[in-house]
Formats: sequence, C-alpha cells, structure tokens
Amino acid sequence: MDFSLQPDTPEIGAFRREVREWLADNMKGSEHLRWSGIWSTRENDEEYKFRRQLAAKLGKKGWLFPTYPVRYGGAGLSLDHQFVLETDIDRYGLPLGSVFYTLARLVAPALMKFGTEEQKLELLPPMLRGEVAVWQVLTEPQGGSDVANCQTRAIRDGDHYLVNGQKIMVGHHLPPDYLWTLVCTNPAGKRHENLGWLYIPAKLPGVTLQHLHLMMGIKNAVFFENVEVPAKYLVGGENNGWKVANSYLELEHGGGGSVAENPLFKRLIAHCEKTRFDGESLMEDQDVRDQIAIC
Repeated sequence: MDFSLQPDTPEIGAFRREVREWLADNMKGSEHLRWSGIWSTRENDEEYKFRRQLAAKLGKKGWLFPTYPVRYGGAGLSLDHQFVLETDIDRYGLPLGSVFYTLARLVAPALMKFGTEEQKLELLPPMLRGEVAVWQVLTEPQGGSDVANCQTRAIRDGDHYLVNGQKIMVGHHLPPDYLWTLVCTNPAGKRHENLGWLYIPAKLPGVTLQHLHLMMGIKNAVFFENVEVPAKYLVGGENNGWKVANSYLELEHGGGGSVAENPLFKRLIAHCEKTRFDGESLMEDQDVRDQIAIC
C-alpha cells in the first residue's frame, strides 16, 4: 500500500517556495536559540521576544491561522496551504500553533464555535495576528482536575460580571494580555448547569498574578478580587459553560492534531543512534526500539 504524499499542485508548489523564502529571511537571528517545549515555563526573554515577533509577522500575513476567514485575521487558505506552513516551519523546530506561548490555538476554535459575531470581530483579529498572549486559567486550589467544581464566582451586575476567586498552576513567567477562564455564574445552580466562560482582560483592576517558583520553572496563581468584567466577554451564554468545556477540553487533550513532526522526538532518535552502550548504539537495543515505537 502506497502512503506517499501526492506531488504539490502548481499552486501549492509556488506557495511552498514563497513560504520557504519567507522563513529563510525571517528566521535569521534564531540560529543560536534552542527552542523550549510547547508548554515550557523556561523560555528566556530573548527566545520569547523572537517568538512573539515571529508570530506577529506570520499573523500579519494571515499565516498564523491560515484557514480562518480573512475578516477574523486569517488568510482564508486551504488545508493544503496549512500543511505547507506547518511542515516548513517545523523544519526550524517550531510548531505553527505554538510559535509563542499562547493558548490562542485552543481559544480561537472555541470562539469560532460559540462566540457571537460581535465577539469574533473584536476578539479574534488580535489573537490570530499574534498581537496578544492568552492564558488558559482553569485549575483551582480545591478542584484539581475536577474542572466542574469551579468556585471562582462571576455574578451578573448590570452590564458586567463581578468576579472573585483564585486559579493556580497556570501561565508563564511573562504576563498575559487576556485570561480565558471558567467561572461559576450561578452558585445555587446544579453541577454542570452553573458555569460560564469569560475572556478577561488581564490588566483589569483586581486581577493579581503571583509567581510560583517550581522545579519545572515558573507557574502562577491568579487572584480575582471584585474584578468588573464587561458582560460582552461571556462566551457561549450564561450557565452554558459546560457545553463549551466539552468542546474546548477535547482540543486541549489532543483533539487538535498536528501534521508536523515532533522536534523532541527527532532529537530522541538522534540521541539513541549516536549513544553507545556495551559497544552498540541504543537504537540496536530491542527494548529501546519498543519504547520508541510506543511514543
């Protein structure tokens, strides 16, 4: 059975050449950088600055989210075009969806599915152009992986929600622009019927970020104290948050997929090929090969 890819069409071939020329020019200056992992908390400031600048350049062309409509900040391209972008930027060791540390790759699909047209037009363009960093803030001190046991409250008060509570083990060592978070919009409501999603500007009064210095690097606690969040930033409807969560968390847990190779996996293969034990490379050991196959 032949699993080889079909040759590029003339259109895709021309696009691939354009992308490779563009990347060759815009990746200059990154040769000495060793990219940290997708979810790394150890990016240094130089790496972070380069990644954010690269994201903004890709976003300006609509290439950061190439298949999204132009009116929202994408390029309106096909999946074939996205395949080219993902595989060619991966040659530099970076996944397209995580050029810099932001959860936009998860939040944008949720906004596309559950957001109003007004929300899409306001929130998606800066996100898809790489102009803002978005943190997912879900975990709470008492909840752990039980996301539905959400104690952070968001009570409607006129044209805004008054938010109080705490999230923990989130983010990065550099500050976000927005916080994408699950809140309890009806404390007296039934479990799974009392939640909502808010897209919160991180610089609103009452939002406090506190670094947690851990062995894995820096994570954060986020405190909300009487934070007035405009009601227009509620996504998916009041008390309808669990429906949004069912789609959103599927993406977070791997439903998004990727057509690019994992650069860490390639480095693992190279390490096993050159590292020798008892006169043989690790790749010649059947147990090692079995473990790599499981990966």
